[in-house]
Amino acid sequence: MAQRGLYKFVCDGEIIYIGMSDNNVRKRIQEHKREMRFKPFLSKGVDIYTCILPDSADIALIERSLINKHKPVLNGTCKELDLPAADEPTWNAYNEHAHGPKQFSFWVDRDIAERMYRNLKYGDSAADFVNTALKEYLDNHNYN
Repeated sequence: MAQRGLYKFVCDGEIIYIGMSDNNVRKRIQEHKREMRFKPFLSKGVDIYTCILPDSADIALIERSLINKHKPVLNGTCKELDLPAADEPTWNAYNEHAHGPKQFSFWVDRDIAERMYRNLKYGDSAADFVNTALKEYLDNHNYN
């Protein structure tokens, strides 16, 4: 179920980004994870937190207030507005599998299958070629 709310990325204990989504927090987080500016932080490891809120107007005001307060590096500079300080919302650790594990089919094209067969034929274990194929599949389909 798509939900609206706030989210934040935290790296080494520092809030690096605060964002909002009016319709699908999970989708918006996944979009950020593909952006180049997030890649250096993602490679170091980030914690992601969400706060689901019912009212869009509140979301925008709280987001702006939190950005003014924390000044996350990836939010860039923006004009500080004279907003009342918002209370820090209750954050929940983000779980990208909250609605169950991602389901996907595992199909291997002919080229990959031939390379796996050659590797298996020359001494690699079955687990090695399955791991190789799975890694290639995930890399080619932008799974992080």
